[in-house]
Amino acid sequence: MSHIIETSIELLKKFPLCNSCLGRQFSRLYPLLSNSELGRIIKILILLEVIHEFKVSKKRGSFLSDMRMLIKNGGLQEALLLYKHYVKKSSIRPEKCILCKGFFGELDKEASRIVEALKEYDFNSFLVGCHVNPRIEQLEDEIKSKYGLRWGENIRFEVDRELASRLSQILNLPLDRKRPDIVAVIDLESREIEITVNSLFIKGRYRKLERGIAQTRTTWRGEPIDSIESMIASIVLNFTGGSDTRFHGAGREDIDARMLGPGRPFVLEILSPRRRNIDLKKLEREINRRYARRIEVLNLQFASKKDVQRIKLMGERAKKTYRALIELEKEISDEEIQMLQEKLSDVKILQRTPLRVLHRRGDKLRQKHLYSSSFRRIGDTLLEAVFVCDAGLYVKELVSGDNERTIPSVSSILGQNAICKELDVINIEYIRGV
Repeated sequence: MSHIIETSIELLKKFPLCNSCLGRQFSRLYPLLSNSELGRIIKILILLEVIHEFKVSKKRGSFLSDMRMLIKNGGLQEALLLYKHYVKKSSIRPEKCILCKGFFGELDKEASRIVEALKEYDFNSFLVGCHVNPRIEQLEDEIKSKYGLRWGENIRFEVDRELASRLSQILNLPLDRKRPDIVAVIDLESREIEITVNSLFIKGRYRKLERGIAQTRTTWRGEPIDSIESMIASIVLNFTGGSDTRFHGAGREDIDARMLGPGRPFVLEILSPRRRNIDLKKLEREINRRYARRIEVLNLQFASKKDVQRIKLMGERAKKTYRALIELEKEISDEEIQMLQEKLSDVKILQRTPLRVLHRRGDKLRQKHLYSSSFRRIGDTLLEAVFVCDAGLYVKELVSGDNERTIPSVSSILGQNAICKELDVINIEYIRGV
């Protein structure tokens, strides 16, 4: 014990330290006490040692000097009361702690300020932290090194722990260190509070009932055009008060293709939402009412960041069914239609990156499986085709051949130009377990 008392006296002679910042230097010796409790006990023990020494030696000067140290650098009220007994007109005032700058003395106040800053947000879990000037951490490290203190902890650990304890009680919510809805960080010196709101994720499926709608936000000749993302986001942001969105789809279809059948899975990430606990059924109804006969969303659910990874994987590992309207140069026979079905079923398709997307994608050779094809005559030079193929197969180029960059193709098999006039995605079958 004498070593702890002697070391603490040396510390207080040189530095003003609050109870927490003194106790923190010995926190691992008895973790069942808070640092504040431990620091106060040490100061009381020092006070008792000072009183005992005075009773034995009768040295008033040394006694009053030590008392002034405990008042000025230790902020010990018991020492102040006793000092006033000996020195009637005392003007000694405690100095601000050299490490926390008085922060630990105002923990309850700062916790209340953080709670007030969080009031405008919906959240179900939180994390709190602090910003400590590197100079303070460096000073504390130098103190520990100089005085051989090996039982303490970092100041930011104590601040985080004490604030988290108070906020959990006030908010009645769990602390989440991995994926909190919201994070509050307070600066120890300026007391400024920075709020970071983590994204809200909503998943579902969308059906695109009208051509000319992009999947994600884009522009044409500098002007924004309608997209699944912008249409959904315009309503979602109103519900959540978010700042922006990011759209994550399980693959994508061309802007001039419809997405029919059960729809395409997607996750919408809402950035900095102020409201999380929203009615998804009401949201779904509002989107479908606002954009009736254009788009439709189905089965909206709350999601997580993991669902974004899952959605991306789904887009890569799927079997898709397309319906295509094909225009030919000239009429073909029933036998040629039968030949098309046979040659374009259970076959590997070799495709170089299509010329129409070469400006934004690397030129490479892909091999995709075409599981089956069926064709139906609907006009002299019009065919309706249904293709079942791997995700990532370019169906328009499967029809046209794309200047022989896709082999085989409808054009190469028939020996005439064929064009895909309309394209619909009518089903997406995802590999189980994804």
